[in-house]
Amino acid sequence: IRWPALECDNIWLLPGIPDYFRLKLEVMKEHLPSGTQIYAQELEVPREEFSIKEGIDQIVAGHGDVEIGSYPFRHQGESWTRLTFEGTSSNAVSAAKQAAADLLISW
Repeated sequence: IRWPALECDNIWLLPGIPDYFRLKLEVMKEHLPSGTQIYAQELEVPREEFSIKEGIDQIVAGHGDVEIGSYPFRHQGESWTRLTFEGTSSNAVSAAKQAAADLLISW
């Protein structure tokens, strides 16, 4: 696509229109660094973060190869916690999420 893309000090400025962005990204892939594939999943738990902290700690201890994040939020006036799971193994990420679901949904 003949659309300008600006780059300065490893910062790229790309078109904001999604169709043009996708087309330009395909052209630019060869110029972008490649790296390790990262897998990510989320789990939303209808509990306040502090009330499930002990369970979160258990999940973290049992899944050292997965980065686990915990983010409180409000949904329809209720306190919820969003857990994120990131890692280089799809199976490990899925296993950590499933362990969290099994443990925390009924917490």
